Amino acid sequence: MHERAARPGDGASLFSFPEYDALPAEDRAAVDALVSTVRVPRGETVFRRGEPGDAMFVVTGGRLRVTGTTPSGAEVTLGEIGPGEWTGEMAILTGQPRSATLTAIEESVLVRLPREGWDELARRYPAVASRLTEAIGPRLRRAQLLRVWEELFGITEPDAFRDLEEAVEWRRVAAGELLVRQGDPSDAMYVVVTGRFRTTVRGADGTETVVRETGAFSTVGELGLLADQPRSASVVALRDGEVLRLGRDAFRGFALKRPEALLRVASIVAGRQAGSSGPKSGTASPVPAPDGLTIAVLPLGPSASASALARTLASRLEALGSTLLLDAAGLDARHGRPGVAEAPLAGPLGLAVDVSLRELEDRTRHLVLDAGSGGEAWRERCLRRADRVLLVADAAADAAPGAIDARLAGMALPARKELVLIHAPETTEPRGTAAWLAGRDLADHHHVRPGNARDEVRLARRLAGRGVALVLGGGGARGVAHIGVIRALEEAGVDVDLVAGTSMGAVVGASFALHAASAPLLALAETFASPGKIFDRTLPLVSLMSGGKVLRVMKGLYGDRLIEDLWTPFFCVSTNLTRARVDVDRSGPLWRAVRKSMSIPGVFPPVIEEGDVVVDGGVVDNFPVERMASRLDCGTVIGVNVAPAVDKVKPYRFGPELSGWKVLRGRILPFVRKTRAPSLVGSILRTQEINSVMALRSGLRFVDLLVEPSVDRFRLNEYGRWEELVEAGYGAAKEALPAFLASRPAAAG
Repeated sequence: MHERAARPGDGASLFSFPEYDALPAEDRAAVDALVSTVRVPRGETVFRRGEPGDAMFVVTGGRLRVTGTTPSGAEVTLGEIGPGEWTGEMAILTGQPRSATLTAIEESVLVRLPREGWDELARRYPAVASRLTEAIGPRLRRAQLLRVWEELFGITEPDAFRDLEEAVEWRRVAAGELLVRQGDPSDAMYVVVTGRFRTTVRGADGTETVVRETGAFSTVGELGLLADQPRSASVVALRDGEVLRLGRDAFRGFALKRPEALLRVASIVAGRQAGSSGPKSGTASPVPAPDGLTIAVLPLGPSASASALARTLASRLEALGSTLLLDAAGLDARHGRPGVAEAPLAGPLGLAVDVSLRELEDRTRHLVLDAGSGGEAWRERCLRRADRVLLVADAAADAAPGAIDARLAGMALPARKELVLIHAPETTEPRGTAAWLAGRDLADHHHVRPGNARDEVRLARRLAGRGVALVLGGGGARGVAHIGVIRALEEAGVDVDLVAGTSMGAVVGASFALHAASAPLLALAETFASPGKIFDRTLPLVSLMSGGKVLRVMKGLYGDRLIEDLWTPFFCVSTNLTRARVDVDRSGPLWRAVRKSMSIPGVFPPVIEEGDVVVDGGVVDNFPVERMASRLDCGTVIGVNVAPAVDKVKPYRFGPELSGWKVLRGRILPFVRKTRAPSLVGSILRTQEINSVMALRSGLRFVDLLVEPSVDRFRLNEYGRWEELVEAGYGAAKEALPAFLASRPAAAG
């Protein structure tokens, strides 16, 4: 190559904008001085993929070929460029290595702008630099789209790549903007290039349920290419993003030439449908989502714990996929420009930083941004790019919302915001969490003790959507078998990050979430084994028991602890008879939530909750695996079902009518023949179990590991056989665990 200094007017080749034309003559001359002219002989390479990026070019004569490499290593021609077209522009914005190779097809002439020249331009003539950045912005994604087309349609041929490029429409979507509305015509699919999107479904009662979140290189609305049906869900942008719209007509035209594309889309649709309505395959954990995650870590106070947490989190996330921790100084170093992290968001340098962060997101699975490491501009930049915003606070500090909270409220970010409370290492039980949650718009919260591996790994897994959940179904005394399952999980080294339960499953689950160990649960089993501690019969106008004793047991087990203060997140379900709905308790007094969940109708009196009559959750949802699987932090669901499909405890023989007095005489008089009949309590409990059996058939698709202890030989009120029940659960789990463990991917830690 031969390079010569610029001549007057050379800048116009690069900056063909009104902003350049409007500059005074002396300023245009100063801009011209920033560029030079390069003459390239035929067949010579201007730059190669992987070389340092130190300049951009605009072609003034000749033609050049741009070649790149797909993720699988295939070399493809991205296109040809001629007079008036740019190339190498990524270098001046990010300073990253070249992503493509540029070779002259014929003798060519290019105008060269070095990176330091662009810096000078941005400093002295920001209007011109901004127009340049905006104009080349859409072109910067072209190399990244190679990955999309190869993974989505299996395309590596240059002609197919160009055909598909002509068929798509590039679209920018602002944070909070609706991309797809439920009920609208389904006429296109979208490929997410940047940003993150949340899919929700509105039910008949008007409530919205989050189905999933999708990030870069994921698809949305692919069913629209195949079926003329209304949209089944709504999709909203959680942050600013870019998508490619592929309309049905354009796709059909493309598919006529390349039928394999139709098969690819059909495969995506089938996979999506199987994931939402079909059973999970085997016992394997779900495959991690194909998109990455950007997490902004922001301190709520002056404490330095947020930066320390960001470092720890990045270290733990690395076990789940490639992870990069970036603070303000780190971004400056990557750009080779001191203070670039504080560049205004709307200026030319700000646009360059935006492009640089996109590149980092493309190359990593988890990008952790230390939002508290710089000034106001860096903090806002991090928050606006984040898929998750982690608000970090010292648990011992003042919980009242402050300036940061007010600022966040003013930004109205759609991104999911979660609180991380940092506790002293010697803390045994969190306290005061409710005060931190009050007055803040939070999707979730976490408790972490620095240096506690279990806390740190749990945080990483939950943020990555890889949390391990344990769901315990109801079943009276048979629920004691849950303790044996927990012991087996403990011995196998399976750490549980989330717990849920119904009825007796709620009793055991709450205790496990509180103690995080199986040993303390044996005392619970012994307590229930003493009928005198649980049952207090009364005049059966409302229920068989007055509920006073079970209330004292609940308070004895859980004290004044609140659900939000548990190290391990927990929820349980109850049935609201007044409003004909399922209530899910995720906060408030632990004893009260469990008491509601085990209020067996007819056995224990219902609980009155704000005027509503609330009873046992097993009336409607005795095995809440679907509710657990719908959580964004849940990746693996272990379900324990203690409601056998066939109840084989003993044969009963009596006619179509039965006198209670006859049954009573058989029990108290020694020479009167006994009438074998199920007890009232047993019949009520079994009625609820039927619901669990029915729910299990549809709930299997939400379970990665199903453990079903052999408990059909135990009566529903045989709490006295707790040791046998524990062993039954332990044996069933030991039998089921080997295949499950063999199929699990490596976990964080």
